[in-house]
Amino acid sequence: MTANKKGIALVFVLIVLVALAGVTLGFWSMTDSGLRLAGAELATAQAFYLAEAGHDKARYMLAAGGGTVPYTETNTSLGPGTYTVSAVYADPPTNSLVTITSDGYVPNSASPIARRTFIEKNASIGGTNLSLAATKSSSGNPGGHPPQDAADGNQSTYCQLNGSSNRWLQLDYGSAKTVSKVVLSGLNITTCVIQYSSNGSTWTNVSGASGTLPGTQTFTAVTQRYLRALVSGANNLMRINEFESYSSSGSGSLGKGPVTTSR
Repeated sequence: MTANKKGIALVFVLIVLVALAGVTLGFWSMTDSGLRLAGAELATAQAFYLAEAGHDKARYMLAAGGGTVPYTETNTSLGPGTYTVSAVYADPPTNSLVTITSDGYVPNSASPIARRTFIEKNASIGGTNLSLAATKSSSGNPGGHPPQDAADGNQSTYCQLNGSSNRWLQLDYGSAKTVSKVVLSGLNITTCVIQYSSNGSTWTNVSGASGTLPGTQTFTAVTQRYLRALVSGANNLMRINEFESYSSSGSGSLGKGPVTTSR
């Protein structure tokens, strides 16, 4: 009888130990799953903040740099990961809107455990268009489409130039201004060279030009009173709709566009 009681007690103890082992294993399994889930959520949050940081850096650089586009950074390290960001014009050749796309990665873009994307679309970009306040003149201009119409902020008006080569539209700022970017739109223009002058008679081509005109071109900043676009075309119907010019002094501005995010 005593042996039977001891046997029953031993079985009971074994049952209790097995039950406790199951509970312990379940607890550790739940804890491990929770830790892994928490780790994934943390990495996702970090990736989002990295993407947001890349976006904010691009906005700052565009505004501080007077709106120089395109802007790119690739695999920039920050904290627990990296970000890659790009800013491009959303409305060429007008180039008044920009879209910024930024991707955040943890720990990197090559083998991410988390990635988030931050996109801002159609943010208005600018700075002060120095051409608006300048005095305009041009070569071979017929009546009805004067040079003033090529720098009035209105794409529907234009300056028409007679002749097919070495025609020009000139800006007189009234005093020396610093310029490093122009945006020119027009019709039947095959070549365009931007030139500057201190006296309005002796002209020098800008250096370090990047970009094709008509369109947007940036160049090594010059501080001069006069700027002009020297154009040639295939026929005598060349038009300049807008000849915009911008400073490199960091007086740019950048509006707000709609923002979307994705995992």
